[in-house]
Amino acid sequence: QAQAEVVVRASGRRSEVAMAAAPALRVAVAGAGPSGLALAGALLKEAPKGTVGVQVFERYGRRRDQGSGWDMDKQAQAALTRAGLDMSTVQRKGSDTFRMFRVGDGPRPFLCPHDPPLFRALGMHGDADLETNRTAVIEGLLAGIGEEHCRFDVKISGVRKTDSGAVELLGEGDQVLGEFDVVVDATGTHSPFRQYRFSEASKPRYTGVTWIQGVLDSPERDLSPEVVRRLGDGTMVVLGPTADGAGTTMLTLQRFGADPEDKRCVCIIRSTMEGANVKSDPRAVARALDLPEGTHGLITDPAPLARVRELFRAEMGHEAWPEDHRSVADKFSGFRVLPIFMTPSVAETTAVAEDGLPLLCIGDALHALPPWSGTSGNFALRDASDTATALLELAKGDKEIVKTIRRLEAEFLERADGVGKGGVEARRRCQLVAEQFTDVWPTVPVSKLDVSTLMTGGAGFFTTMKMQGMMRAMTWLNSWDNYRMKSVGGA
Repeated sequence: QAQAEVVVRASGRRSEVAMAAAPALRVAVAGAGPSGLALAGALLKEAPKGTVGVQVFERYGRRRDQGSGWDMDKQAQAALTRAGLDMSTVQRKGSDTFRMFRVGDGPRPFLCPHDPPLFRALGMHGDADLETNRTAVIEGLLAGIGEEHCRFDVKISGVRKTDSGAVELLGEGDQVLGEFDVVVDATGTHSPFRQYRFSEASKPRYTGVTWIQGVLDSPERDLSPEVVRRLGDGTMVVLGPTADGAGTTMLTLQRFGADPEDKRCVCIIRSTMEGANVKSDPRAVARALDLPEGTHGLITDPAPLARVRELFRAEMGHEAWPEDHRSVADKFSGFRVLPIFMTPSVAETTAVAEDGLPLLCIGDALHALPPWSGTSGNFALRDASDTATALLELAKGDKEIVKTIRRLEAEFLERADGVGKGGVEARRRCQLVAEQFTDVWPTVPVSKLDVSTLMTGGAGFFTTMKMQGMMRAMTWLNSWDNYRMKSVGGA
Protein backbone atom coordinates (compact mmCIF):
# COMPACT_ATOMS: atom_id res chain seq x y z
CA GLN A 1 0.00 0.00 0.00
CA ALA A 2 1.32 3.43 -0.93
CA GLN A 3 2.42 5.58 1.99
CA ALA A 4 3.40 9.24 2.25
CA GLU A 5 6.59 10.71 3.65
CA VAL A 6 6.37 14.26 5.02
CA VAL A 7 9.28 16.44 3.90
CA VAL A 8 10.16 20.11 3.67
CA ARG A 9 11.66 21.35 0.46
CA ALA A 10 14.46 23.98 0.29
CA SER A 11 11.74 26.64 0.15
CA GLY A 12 10.58 25.56 3.62
CA ARG A 13 7.20 24.45 2.26
CA ARG A 14 5.65 21.33 3.79
CA SER A 15 4.55 18.72 1.27
CA GLU A 16 3.86 15.01 0.96
CA VAL A 17 5.66 12.79 -1.49
CA ALA A 18 3.92 9.55 -2.39
CA MET A 19 6.10 6.47 -2.12
CA ALA A 20 5.33 3.14 -3.73
CA ALA A 21 5.99 1.32 -0.47
CA ALA A 22 7.62 2.15 2.83
CA PRO A 23 11.17 0.73 2.98
CA ALA A 24 12.12 -1.69 5.75
CA LEU A 25 14.43 0.91 7.30
CA ARG A 26 13.94 4.67 6.96
CA VAL A 27 17.20 6.56 7.57
CA ALA A 28 17.69 10.31 7.94
CA VAL A 29 21.25 11.61 7.69
CA ALA A 30 21.76 15.09 9.10
CA GLY A 31 24.75 16.78 7.49
CA ALA A 32 25.91 16.63 3.85
CA GLY A 33 29.61 16.62 4.61
CA PRO A 34 31.97 13.79 3.64
CA SER A 35 30.90 11.39 6.42
CA GLY A 36 27.16 11.96 6.00
CA LEU A 37 27.36 11.53 2.23
CA ALA A 38 29.68 8.51 2.52
CA LEU A 39 27.09 6.84 4.74
CA ALA A 40 24.25 7.68 2.37
CA GLY A 41 26.27 6.58 -0.65
CA ALA A 42 27.13 3.20 0.85
CA LEU A 43 23.52 2.54 1.84
CA LEU A 44 22.10 3.49 -1.53
CA LYS A 45 24.74 1.51 -3.38
CA GLU A 46 24.52 -1.70 -1.36
CA ALA A 47 20.97 -1.97 -0.01
CA PRO A 48 18.63 -4.24 -1.98
CA LYS A 49 15.90 -2.24 -3.66
CA GLY A 50 13.13 -1.19 -1.32
CA THR A 51 14.92 -2.18 1.89
CA VAL A 52 16.49 1.14 2.94
CA GLY A 53 15.19 4.64 2.35
CA VAL A 54 17.76 7.42 2.75
CA GLN A 55 17.27 11.17 3.01
CA VAL A 56 20.11 13.63 3.67
CA PHE A 57 19.36 17.01 5.25
CA GLU A 58 21.84 19.91 5.16
CA ARG A 59 21.36 23.19 7.04
CA TYR A 60 23.52 25.20 4.60
CA GLY A 61 23.22 25.80 0.86
CA ARG A 62 24.20 23.51 -1.97
CA ARG A 63 27.20 25.69 -2.94
CA ARG A 64 28.41 26.44 0.58
CA ASP A 65 32.08 26.76 1.48
CA GLN A 66 33.52 23.30 2.05
CA GLY A 67 36.92 24.16 3.48
CA SER A 68 40.09 22.82 1.90
CA GLY A 69 40.98 19.21 2.61
CA TRP A 70 42.94 16.68 4.63
CA ASP A 71 45.20 13.69 4.16
CA MET A 72 43.16 10.52 4.42
CA ASP A 73 44.36 7.17 5.74
CA LYS A 74 43.59 3.86 4.05
CA GLN A 75 40.43 3.17 6.06
CA ALA A 76 39.00 6.59 5.21
CA GLN A 77 39.79 6.11 1.54
CA ALA A 78 38.15 2.68 1.65
CA ALA A 79 34.98 4.24 3.11
CA LEU A 80 34.77 6.73 0.24
CA THR A 81 35.51 4.07 -2.37
CA ARG A 82 32.75 1.94 -0.88
CA ALA A 83 30.36 4.87 -1.36
CA GLY A 84 31.26 5.00 -5.06
CA LEU A 85 33.96 7.69 -5.13
CA ASP A 86 37.01 7.36 -7.37
CA MET A 87 39.83 8.52 -5.07
CA SER A 88 42.09 9.41 -7.99
CA THR A 89 39.73 12.28 -8.83
CA VAL A 90 40.00 13.98 -5.43
CA GLN A 91 43.68 13.63 -4.42
CA ARG A 92 46.66 15.71 -5.44
CA LYS A 93 49.56 13.73 -6.84
CA GLY A 94 52.82 14.38 -4.98
CA SER A 95 51.14 16.14 -2.05
CA ASP A 96 52.40 13.66 0.56
CA THR A 97 55.40 15.85 1.37
CA PHE A 98 55.96 17.68 4.65
CA ARG A 99 58.93 19.99 5.15
CA MET A 100 59.75 22.15 8.18
CA PHE A 101 62.06 25.16 8.01
CA ARG A 102 63.40 27.62 10.54
CA VAL A 103 63.73 31.30 9.73
CA GLY A 104 67.39 32.07 9.01
CA ASP A 105 68.50 28.42 8.67
CA GLY A 106 69.01 28.43 4.90
CA PRO A 107 67.30 26.63 2.01
CA ARG A 108 67.11 23.10 3.44
CA PRO A 109 64.43 21.84 5.86
CA PHE A 110 65.57 20.96 9.36
CA LEU A 111 62.85 18.31 9.60
CA CYS A 112 61.21 16.28 6.86
CA PRO A 113 59.06 13.42 8.21
CA HIS A 114 57.32 12.25 5.03
CA ASP A 115 58.01 8.84 3.47
CA PRO A 116 61.67 8.76 2.37
CA PRO A 117 62.83 7.29 -0.98
CA LEU A 118 64.08 4.08 0.66
CA PHE A 119 60.62 3.36 2.10
CA ARG A 120 58.96 4.01 -1.23
CA ALA A 121 61.47 1.80 -3.07
CA LEU A 122 60.68 -1.03 -0.66
CA GLY A 123 56.93 -0.55 -1.06
CA MET A 124 56.56 0.69 2.49
CA HIS A 125 54.15 3.48 3.33
CA GLY A 126 53.95 5.47 6.53
CA ASP A 127 51.51 8.05 7.84
CA ALA A 128 51.97 10.61 5.06
CA ASP A 129 49.03 10.49 2.64
CA LEU A 130 47.98 12.57 -0.35
CA GLU A 131 46.07 15.76 0.36
CA THR A 132 42.40 15.38 -0.55
CA ASN A 133 40.14 18.15 -1.85
CA ARG A 134 37.07 18.28 0.39
CA THR A 135 34.89 20.02 -2.18
CA ALA A 136 35.78 17.43 -4.82
CA VAL A 137 34.92 14.65 -2.34
CA ILE A 138 31.48 16.12 -1.67
CA GLU A 139 30.73 16.80 -5.33
CA GLY A 140 31.79 13.27 -6.28
CA LEU A 141 29.63 11.69 -3.59
CA LEU A 142 26.63 13.85 -4.52
CA ALA A 143 26.95 12.81 -8.16
CA GLY A 144 26.68 9.17 -7.13
CA ILE A 145 23.90 9.64 -4.57
CA GLY A 146 21.66 11.85 -6.66
CA GLU A 147 20.36 15.15 -5.40
CA GLU A 148 16.84 13.73 -5.01
CA HIS A 149 18.16 12.16 -1.81
CA CYS A 150 19.57 15.46 -0.48
CA ARG A 151 17.78 18.57 0.77
CA PHE A 152 19.76 21.76 1.33
CA ASP A 153 19.00 24.95 3.27
CA VAL A 154 16.94 22.98 5.78
CA LYS A 155 17.20 24.42 9.28
CA ILE A 156 17.10 21.49 11.69
CA SER A 157 16.01 22.24 15.24
CA GLY A 158 15.92 18.77 16.81
CA VAL A 159 14.27 15.36 16.99
CA ARG A 160 11.23 13.88 18.73
CA LYS A 161 10.48 10.25 19.52
CA THR A 162 7.10 8.96 18.37
CA ASP A 163 4.77 6.58 20.19
CA SER A 164 5.75 3.85 17.74
CA GLY A 165 9.45 4.15 18.65
CA ALA A 166 10.40 5.96 15.46
CA VAL A 167 11.78 9.51 15.40
CA GLU A 168 10.57 12.74 13.82
CA LEU A 169 13.15 15.14 12.45
CA LEU A 170 12.16 18.71 13.28
CA GLY A 171 12.78 21.92 11.39
CA GLU A 172 12.11 25.54 12.23
CA GLY A 173 9.16 25.99 14.55
CA ASP A 174 9.21 22.24 15.26
CA GLN A 175 7.89 21.59 11.77
CA VAL A 176 8.08 17.87 11.01
CA LEU A 177 10.56 17.15 8.21
CA GLY A 178 9.84 13.43 8.20
CA GLU A 179 9.47 10.30 10.30
CA PHE A 180 12.36 7.84 10.34
CA ASP A 181 13.49 4.65 12.01
CA VAL A 182 17.01 6.03 12.57
CA VAL A 183 18.53 9.52 12.53
CA VAL A 184 22.31 9.68 12.02
CA ASP A 185 23.88 12.94 13.10
CA ALA A 186 26.85 13.97 10.94
CA THR A 187 26.47 17.72 11.48
CA GLY A 188 29.88 18.26 13.06
CA THR A 189 31.26 19.77 16.25
CA HIS A 190 28.38 22.13 16.97
CA SER A 191 25.68 19.52 16.53
CA PRO A 192 22.08 20.40 17.43
CA PHE A 193 21.50 16.72 18.33
CA ARG A 194 24.31 15.94 20.77
CA GLN A 195 22.21 17.31 23.64
CA TYR A 196 19.78 14.37 23.23
CA ARG A 197 22.51 11.85 24.04
CA PHE A 198 24.98 13.61 26.34
CA SER A 199 24.95 15.97 29.29
CA GLU A 200 25.72 19.68 29.12
CA ALA A 201 29.06 19.02 30.83
CA SER A 202 30.00 16.72 27.93
CA LYS A 203 29.70 19.35 25.22
CA PRO A 204 32.74 20.31 23.05
CA ARG A 205 35.35 22.48 24.74
CA TYR A 206 37.44 25.26 23.24
CA THR A 207 41.11 24.26 23.03
CA GLY A 208 42.37 27.81 23.44
CA VAL A 209 43.65 27.80 19.84
CA THR A 210 42.21 29.79 16.95
CA TRP A 211 43.64 29.43 13.47
CA ILE A 212 43.31 31.93 10.66
CA GLN A 213 43.29 30.07 7.35
CA GLY A 214 43.86 32.14 4.24
CA VAL A 215 43.38 30.92 0.67
CA LEU A 216 45.97 31.58 -2.04
CA ASP A 217 44.71 30.96 -5.57
CA SER A 218 48.14 30.63 -7.20
CA PRO A 219 51.39 30.57 -5.22
CA GLU A 220 53.29 30.27 -8.53
CA ARG A 221 51.82 33.59 -9.64
CA ASP A 222 51.78 35.47 -6.36
CA LEU A 223 54.62 34.23 -4.12
CA SER A 224 58.40 34.23 -4.40
CA PRO A 225 60.12 31.34 -6.23
CA GLU A 226 61.80 30.28 -2.97
CA VAL A 227 58.50 29.95 -1.11
CA VAL A 228 57.05 27.97 -4.03
CA ARG A 229 60.13 25.70 -4.07
CA ARG A 230 59.77 24.96 -0.36
CA LEU A 231 56.04 24.34 -0.68
CA GLY A 232 56.19 22.07 -3.72
CA ASP A 233 52.96 20.08 -4.07
CA GLY A 234 52.55 19.32 -0.37
CA THR A 235 53.01 21.11 2.94
CA MET A 236 55.56 23.68 4.11
CA VAL A 237 55.92 24.78 7.76
CA VAL A 238 58.15 27.68 8.80
CA LEU A 239 59.02 28.39 12.43
CA GLY A 240 60.18 31.85 13.40
CA PRO A 241 60.20 34.32 16.26
CA THR A 242 57.12 36.02 17.63
CA ALA A 243 57.00 39.77 17.11
CA ASP A 244 58.71 40.40 20.46
CA GLY A 245 61.31 37.68 19.86
CA ALA A 246 60.46 35.90 23.11
CA GLY A 247 58.58 32.96 21.61
CA THR A 248 57.90 30.94 18.48
CA THR A 249 55.21 31.30 15.86
CA MET A 250 54.44 29.06 12.92
CA LEU A 251 53.44 29.70 9.31
CA THR A 252 51.98 26.80 7.30
CA LEU A 253 51.19 26.51 3.58
CA GLN A 254 49.42 23.45 2.21
CA ARG A 255 48.13 22.54 -1.25
CA PHE A 256 44.60 21.19 -1.60
CA GLY A 257 43.65 21.31 -5.29
CA ALA A 258 43.22 17.79 -6.71
CA ASP A 259 43.76 18.78 -10.34
CA PRO A 260 47.47 19.48 -11.07
CA GLU A 261 46.38 22.74 -12.71
CA ASP A 262 44.60 23.79 -9.51
CA LYS A 263 47.43 25.60 -7.73
CA ARG A 264 45.47 26.68 -4.66
CA CYS A 265 46.79 26.31 -1.16
CA VAL A 266 45.79 27.37 2.31
CA CYS A 267 47.99 29.45 4.58
CA ILE A 268 47.55 28.99 8.34
CA ILE A 269 48.81 30.96 11.28
CA ARG A 270 47.85 30.54 14.92
CA SER A 271 46.65 33.91 16.07
CA THR A 272 47.90 35.18 19.43
CA MET A 273 46.60 38.78 19.18
CA GLU A 274 48.07 40.02 22.43
CA GLY A 275 45.42 41.54 24.65
CA ALA A 276 42.51 39.91 22.78
CA ASN A 277 42.09 36.99 25.24
CA VAL A 278 42.31 34.39 22.45
CA LYS A 279 43.14 31.53 24.83
CA SER A 280 39.86 31.72 26.75
CA ASP A 281 37.48 33.25 24.20
CA PRO A 282 36.72 31.40 20.93
CA ARG A 283 35.14 34.56 19.52
CA ALA A 284 38.10 36.82 20.31
CA VAL A 285 39.72 36.74 16.86
CA ALA A 286 36.43 37.17 14.97
CA ARG A 287 35.53 40.08 17.25
CA ALA A 288 38.91 41.73 16.75
CA LEU A 289 38.36 41.47 12.99
CA ASP A 290 34.87 43.03 13.36
CA LEU A 291 33.16 39.94 11.96
CA PRO A 292 29.42 39.68 12.71
CA GLU A 293 28.21 37.01 15.13
CA GLY A 294 27.56 33.77 13.28
CA THR A 295 29.94 34.47 10.38
CA HIS A 296 30.74 31.13 8.77
CA GLY A 297 32.89 29.87 5.93
CA LEU A 298 35.15 31.71 3.51
CA ILE A 299 35.24 35.49 4.00
CA THR A 300 36.10 37.56 0.93
CA ASP A 301 34.91 41.06 1.89
CA PRO A 302 37.67 43.66 1.32
CA ALA A 303 37.53 45.27 4.78
CA PRO A 304 38.08 42.11 6.89
CA LEU A 305 40.60 40.87 4.32
CA ALA A 306 42.62 44.02 4.86
CA ARG A 307 42.50 43.51 8.64
CA VAL A 308 43.68 39.91 8.28
CA ARG A 309 46.61 41.01 6.16
CA GLU A 310 47.60 43.47 8.86
CA LEU A 311 47.26 40.75 11.50
CA PHE A 312 49.54 38.36 9.59
CA ARG A 313 52.17 41.05 9.25
CA ALA A 314 51.91 41.80 12.97
CA GLU A 315 52.30 38.12 13.90
CA MET A 316 55.48 37.98 11.81
CA GLY A 317 56.63 41.43 12.80
CA HIS A 318 60.08 40.37 13.99
CA GLU A 319 62.87 41.50 11.70
CA ALA A 320 64.12 37.93 11.24
CA TRP A 321 61.08 37.02 9.10
CA PRO A 322 61.83 37.44 5.36
CA GLU A 323 59.58 39.84 3.54
CA ASP A 324 58.47 37.15 1.07
CA HIS A 325 57.03 35.19 4.03
CA ARG A 326 55.56 38.17 5.84
CA SER A 327 53.76 39.34 2.67
CA VAL A 328 52.06 36.00 1.91
CA ALA A 329 48.74 37.27 3.31
CA ASP A 330 48.77 40.19 0.86
CA LYS A 331 47.69 37.72 -1.82
CA PHE A 332 44.81 36.08 0.05
CA SER A 333 41.58 35.81 -1.95
CA GLY A 334 39.68 34.92 1.22
CA PHE A 335 40.09 33.56 4.73
CA ARG A 336 38.41 31.57 7.49
CA VAL A 337 38.54 32.03 11.25
CA LEU A 338 38.71 28.61 12.91
CA PRO A 339 38.36 28.43 16.70
CA ILE A 340 39.20 24.82 17.46
CA PHE A 341 37.04 22.69 19.76
CA MET A 342 37.40 19.17 21.11
CA THR A 343 34.92 16.89 22.85
CA PRO A 344 35.92 15.40 26.23
CA SER A 345 37.28 11.88 26.63
CA VAL A 346 35.06 8.84 27.13
CA ALA A 347 35.75 8.98 30.86
CA GLU A 348 34.54 12.59 30.96
CA THR A 349 31.48 12.01 28.78
CA THR A 350 28.15 11.37 30.50
CA ALA A 351 25.20 10.00 28.55
CA VAL A 352 21.69 11.11 29.44
CA ALA A 353 19.21 8.59 30.78
CA GLU A 354 18.26 6.03 28.14
CA ASP A 355 15.02 7.01 26.44
CA GLY A 356 15.05 4.69 23.43
CA LEU A 357 15.62 7.51 20.94
CA PRO A 358 17.02 5.97 17.70
CA LEU A 359 19.68 8.65 17.24
CA LEU A 360 23.36 8.02 16.46
CA CYS A 361 26.00 10.76 16.39
CA ILE A 362 29.09 10.08 14.26
CA GLY A 363 32.31 11.92 13.46
CA ASP A 364 32.84 15.32 15.06
CA ALA A 365 29.27 15.36 16.34
CA LEU A 366 30.31 12.49 18.62
CA HIS A 367 34.06 12.77 19.19
CA ALA A 368 35.52 15.99 17.76
CA LEU A 369 39.31 16.17 17.63
CA PRO A 370 41.46 19.11 16.48
CA PRO A 371 43.25 19.18 13.11
CA TRP A 372 46.61 18.33 14.68
CA SER A 373 45.21 14.94 15.71
CA GLY A 374 45.66 13.75 12.12
CA THR A 375 42.67 11.47 12.70
CA SER A 376 39.45 13.48 13.08
CA GLY A 377 38.17 13.27 9.50
CA ASN A 378 39.49 9.74 9.13
CA PHE A 379 37.58 8.56 12.20
CA ALA A 380 34.42 10.22 10.85
CA LEU A 381 34.61 8.28 7.58
CA ARG A 382 35.28 5.02 9.42
CA ASP A 383 32.22 5.75 11.57
CA ALA A 384 30.17 6.27 8.41
CA SER A 385 31.26 2.98 6.86
CA ASP A 386 30.73 0.99 10.06
CA THR A 387 27.30 2.60 10.48
CA ALA A 388 26.36 1.64 6.93
CA THR A 389 27.29 -1.99 7.61
CA ALA A 390 25.18 -2.08 10.78
CA LEU A 391 22.17 -0.39 9.16
CA LEU A 392 22.22 -2.81 6.24
CA GLU A 393 21.99 -5.63 8.78
CA LEU A 394 19.14 -3.88 10.61
CA ALA A 395 17.23 -3.59 7.34
CA LYS A 396 17.06 -7.39 7.26
CA GLY A 397 14.95 -7.28 10.43
CA ASP A 398 15.03 -9.24 13.69
CA LYS A 399 17.48 -6.85 15.37
CA GLU A 400 17.03 -4.10 17.93
CA ILE A 401 17.76 -0.69 16.39
CA VAL A 402 18.51 1.23 19.59
CA LYS A 403 20.70 -1.53 21.03
CA THR A 404 22.71 -1.63 17.80
CA ILE A 405 23.32 2.09 17.53
CA ARG A 406 24.27 2.37 21.21
CA ARG A 407 26.88 -0.32 20.60
CA LEU A 408 28.22 1.67 17.65
CA GLU A 409 28.28 4.86 19.72
CA ALA A 410 30.41 3.20 22.40
CA GLU A 411 32.79 1.71 19.83
CA PHE A 412 33.25 5.03 18.03
CA LEU A 413 33.96 6.90 21.27
CA GLU A 414 36.55 4.34 22.34
CA ARG A 415 38.21 4.42 18.92
CA ALA A 416 38.63 8.19 18.99
CA ASP A 417 40.25 7.97 22.43
CA GLY A 418 42.66 5.22 21.34
CA VAL A 419 46.43 5.32 21.25
CA GLY A 420 47.67 7.70 18.58
CA LYS A 421 50.93 9.25 17.42
CA GLY A 422 53.65 9.20 20.03
CA GLY A 423 52.05 6.32 21.94
CA VAL A 424 49.76 8.67 23.86
CA GLU A 425 45.96 8.46 23.91
CA ALA A 426 44.83 10.57 20.95
CA ARG A 427 42.63 12.95 22.92
CA ARG A 428 45.19 13.46 25.66
CA ARG A 429 47.91 14.13 23.11
CA CYS A 430 45.74 16.71 21.35
CA GLN A 431 45.15 18.58 24.60
CA LEU A 432 48.88 18.54 25.37
CA VAL A 433 49.66 19.95 21.91
CA ALA A 434 47.06 22.70 22.44
CA GLU A 435 48.78 23.61 25.71
CA GLN A 436 52.11 23.76 23.89
CA PHE A 437 50.59 26.23 21.43
CA THR A 438 48.99 28.42 24.10
CA ASP A 439 51.48 28.23 26.99
CA VAL A 440 54.90 27.05 25.77
CA TRP A 441 55.45 28.31 22.24
CA PRO A 442 54.79 31.99 23.08
CA THR A 443 57.59 31.90 25.69
CA VAL A 444 60.25 29.63 24.13
CA PRO A 445 62.52 31.06 21.41
CA VAL A 446 62.56 29.13 18.14
CA SER A 447 66.22 28.14 18.70
CA LYS A 448 65.26 26.29 21.91
CA LEU A 449 61.90 24.84 20.86
CA ASP A 450 61.49 21.07 20.76
CA VAL A 451 59.32 20.56 17.68
CA SER A 452 58.61 16.94 18.59
CA THR A 453 55.99 18.44 20.92
CA LEU A 454 53.87 18.98 17.78
CA MET A 455 53.53 15.19 17.66
CA THR A 456 53.63 14.23 21.34
CA GLY A 457 52.59 17.33 23.27
CA GLY A 458 55.71 16.78 25.39
CA ALA A 459 54.24 13.65 26.98
CA GLY A 460 57.06 11.89 28.81
CA PHE A 461 60.84 11.71 28.44
CA PHE A 462 61.02 8.37 26.60
CA THR A 463 58.13 9.21 24.26
CA THR A 464 59.82 12.50 23.39
CA MET A 465 63.23 10.88 22.81
CA LYS A 466 61.67 8.22 20.58
CA MET A 467 59.88 10.83 18.48
CA GLN A 468 62.99 13.01 18.18
CA GLY A 469 65.07 10.03 17.00
CA MET A 470 62.47 8.96 14.47
CA MET A 471 62.10 12.47 13.02
CA ARG A 472 65.86 12.90 12.68
CA ALA A 473 66.15 9.51 10.94
CA MET A 474 63.33 10.31 8.51
CA THR A 475 64.90 13.68 7.71
CA TRP A 476 68.29 12.09 7.01
CA LEU A 477 66.74 9.48 4.73
CA ASN A 478 64.82 12.20 2.87
CA SER A 479 68.03 14.12 2.26
CA TRP A 480 68.96 11.38 -0.24
CA ASP A 481 66.63 12.92 -2.84
CA ASN A 482 66.88 16.53 -1.60
CA TYR A 483 63.65 16.16 0.41
CA ARG A 484 61.74 15.86 -2.91
CA MET A 485 62.40 19.56 -3.53
CA LYS A 486 63.64 21.27 -6.63
CA SER A 487 67.21 22.51 -6.35
CA VAL A 488 67.76 26.18 -5.58
CA GLY A 489 67.42 28.06 -8.86
CA GLY A 490 66.92 24.86 -10.85
CA ALA A 491 64.72 21.88 -11.61
